[in-house]
Amino acid sequence: MSAKPFAFHLAPGGKLRWAIASLFLLAPVPNALATGIVVAPGPGGTAQLQTRDGVPIVNIVAPNGSGLSHNQFLDYNVDRQGLVLNNALQAGQSQLAGQLAANPQFQGQAASVILNEVISRNASAINGAQEIFGRGADYVLANPNGISLNGAAFINTPNASLVVGRPELNDGKLQALSTRDATGELSVRGAGLQNSEGSINLIAPRIDSDGKLGARDDLNLTVGRNSVDYASGQVRDVDPSGHSRDGRIDARLFGAMQAGRINIISTAEGA
Repeated sequence: MSAKPFAFHLAPGGKLRWAIASLFLLAPVPNALATGIVVAPGPGGTAQLQTRDGVPIVNIVAPNGSGLSHNQFLDYNVDRQGLVLNNALQAGQSQLAGQLAANPQFQGQAASVILNEVISRNASAINGAQEIFGRGADYVLANPNGISLNGAAFINTPNASLVVGRPELNDGKLQALSTRDATGELSVRGAGLQNSEGSINLIAPRIDSDGKLGARDDLNLTVGRNSVDYASGQVRDVDPSGHSRDGRIDARLFGAMQAGRINIISTAEGA
């Protein structure tokens, strides 16, 4: 994969800114895994946890009429062995966990968007691959406390969004992703993050990186305190105030990005 030229977007106001298994061997477990997954009851139900050969499997909650599976967690971390999000209507072969059954929470409909929201004060460390088993779906991890990436990757995921912030929903649809009240930052270390099957969106008040970022399609970075429209990726409701570090992207990141197209936006004052 060769790096492509940067495609910069104009920030609001017209100014260019940068801050730049066998089925029977599945073991049900309580609502927490030693690997760092702790589920919480959510508006659409509670995700179920299993493990096979050391690989955590999350049976996500059934999607609503809009195709959104909204899962809430107290802890959401991924270790080197990876994690499987079960979005399957029938049994099949997982790349990470082998033979798996269909998601027992589903009732004839798979999710088109999987939203994983952390509602505690704990940051997330994503150090392994995440596989969407079954129907491919867009993935969103929203954690206002911070997200670190080192060896993160996605399987069967057309569009993956890592957001240091909160989701904004309306009538059961994911409308926007807001970083206005976030307390953490997004950090990329070492092996970084790859999506060889689709796009990556990184949305955070600030991004600190000395790791690698790669996507087959788009690689979009949006920094500052804003609300980003989920469907279009357009920035709205910009809050230029905030911490002096907001809007920063470590310059080392520029030499470690590869994608079909790279878009970088910062909306922080002075960026």
